[in-house]
Amino acid sequence: MRSRPSWIDISYAVIKRKDRVLAKFDDNIYFGLGNNIRFGLFSFLGGPTKELVISQDISRGGTQWVISLSPRPHIIFDGPKWAAGREGDDMRIIDLDNDGVYEIIVPLTVFYGFSEWVPTGRTPLPMAIFRYDKKAREYVPANLQFQDYLLKGVAGEKRNISPPEDRINHITDILPIVVDYIFAGKEKEAWTFFDESYKLSDKKEMKAKITAVVKGQPVYHFIYKKASAH
Repeated sequence: MRSRPSWIDISYAVIKRKDRVLAKFDDNIYFGLGNNIRFGLFSFLGGPTKELVISQDISRGGTQWVISLSPRPHIIFDGPKWAAGREGDDMRIIDLDNDGVYEIIVPLTVFYGFSEWVPTGRTPLPMAIFRYDKKAREYVPANLQFQDYLLKGVAGEKRNISPPEDRINHITDILPIVVDYIFAGKEKEAWTFFDESYKLSDKKEMKAKITAVVKGQPVYHFIYKKASAH
């Protein structure tokens, strides 16, 4: 059965000055019911100056930008660049190191559609922590500096792995732990845990599939490039 195409409402953000467009923010995030665009002001870098934050999202999807407006608009956090973010409400702004400048924490949705054995509601959403780099004048991944924060719940999760007879729960109990270790910069520990815990016959194939997914993520490359430099 064929139906005619129908128009949907989509939204994006622009920054204008005297009717001249200075920047456009649109990562093509929309689906059959349209999308949502939100924006506001917050002092990410401390002090009286506030930066502009923009979120373009849909249900279970989205990305964000943070823009310094002075002396001229300059993106200091670029969600699309890092393939990072989901809905705006999933973005956390916390000063983790108490230096007066806020870190940005957003989920990575790289594991959406990973496997028929991983229901959408159990999809791993590893966190990426971004810290402002004064020299680069932008936020960059800082997972290596905040490993304890990223892994604070892992010990309890490791004690509650479902048996292999319960295939779906076995996979979905193990996968988030492996992924959290990897994105915390502890890839060796991730695969040690996987080899010891994963009891299904497709262990080799599953490991290869996880590896392929994470190696396609920009945050992963930044973390391990930085780790190898130390």
